[in-house]
Amino acid sequence: MSTQTQAQVKTTSISKPSFIAMPTRLLQRKCNCGGHAGVDGECEECRNKRRSLQRHGTTLAPSLKVPSIVHGVLLSPGEPLDTSTRVFMEPRFGYDLSIVQIRSASSDLGNTHVAGGGGERGDAAVADAGINTDAPAGETVGVDAAASTAPEETPDEAEAAAPAAVLSWAQVLRFPHDALWFFCGEHPRSFSTTSVLRASGFSDPTHLRWRISIGPDKIAFQGPPTGEEVRVKSTEGSAHLNDIDVEVREGTGATARRFTGSLTVRKPHHLLARGVPTDHGACPPWATGCVAPAYWTELGYRVVDNVGGTIVGATVNENFPGAKTNDQANDWESPAAFSTTSFWRETDGAFVDNWFHFGGTPSPVAPGAPTAGQSVDRIPHEFYVGNETSGKGCRVQTHTAHRYLGFARHEGIRTPVP
Repeated sequence: MSTQTQAQVKTTSISKPSFIAMPTRLLQRKCNCGGHAGVDGECEECRNKRRSLQRHGTTLAPSLKVPSIVHGVLLSPGEPLDTSTRVFMEPRFGYDLSIVQIRSASSDLGNTHVAGGGGERGDAAVADAGINTDAPAGETVGVDAAASTAPEETPDEAEAAAPAAVLSWAQVLRFPHDALWFFCGEHPRSFSTTSVLRASGFSDPTHLRWRISIGPDKIAFQGPPTGEEVRVKSTEGSAHLNDIDVEVREGTGATARRFTGSLTVRKPHHLLARGVPTDHGACPPWATGCVAPAYWTELGYRVVDNVGGTIVGATVNENFPGAKTNDQANDWESPAAFSTTSFWRETDGAFVDNWFHFGGTPSPVAPGAPTAGQSVDRIPHEFYVGNETSGKGCRVQTHTAHRYLGFARHEGIRTPVP
């Protein structure tokens, strides 16, 4: 039980002086009590009384204690940031915000008794302490003796008066830009395909029970769904943000406390072309043994997940699932045979697919030559995300790699891939 002390504030007021006409035509002030006043409008007796009250207020001021509402707010565990805010803010600041707790005392302040009635919420704690917020600046005010003689709250009473903690849970992230990921059976480094959900604001962890209320096809529990922490594993990517609901419950029946939070499982989804292809009428600088005539084409892409974010750190690999088809007689080697490096390791969210050719019959020409657009051959080509091995991970794009006399193109692009 909390004891509430209502303080009475004593202030000194000075009424408008009254004036009495004297025969000498001089004005003499009169004190409120009827006695003769000095230059300050008070008689000596009233002045001594006022000063005594001021000293009395100054002596009592140190006995004022912080209202119990303050202890209640500071002892409460707070509430974690909602998932959508964390998803938006964490990649931009590069911090794990799962430990951030939001505390609010608005509901408690709304029930705080204000001495004298009325008043704004912001002044509630001040009024409860018996401080006159209307006193002029620099004036020392008195406090009723009842404030100093009220019984002190014991620690047990303060704890009992504190508001109940709010039951909730938060996702525990392992890496700065991490989330819960699904990589089609692969487990890339620095990407979590499992995640810990940690409860807070509970009374007894042995009474906590968890369940997946929405999206059981996208995640599954690893281990018993009980206790303060549970681990979930991704089994499929989300269709949109926060399409998975996980509930934690303390107790049973109608009186059980419950909290439901949302999750998103991110997954490599598609590629976005970065501008138009860039064609060069020369060998690329890194191609050893290349001699003119030759051409080189750069095809840039950005790697995007299922909720529209760029996947930083993902590895991309290419695969040739079929043989090449010749559109004219040629001895050009199949791209699948001479591909030197079939993957792009831990990209910054973008990569460039380079195609070049030199020598052979027919001879390649510069991109601007009249015959540059003559078709030579074509071959099925596709990209995967999540592994260095060709054809491993999530397939994000299929197309036909088409080689012409003066440049190369990706045609018939399908992304995302059904």
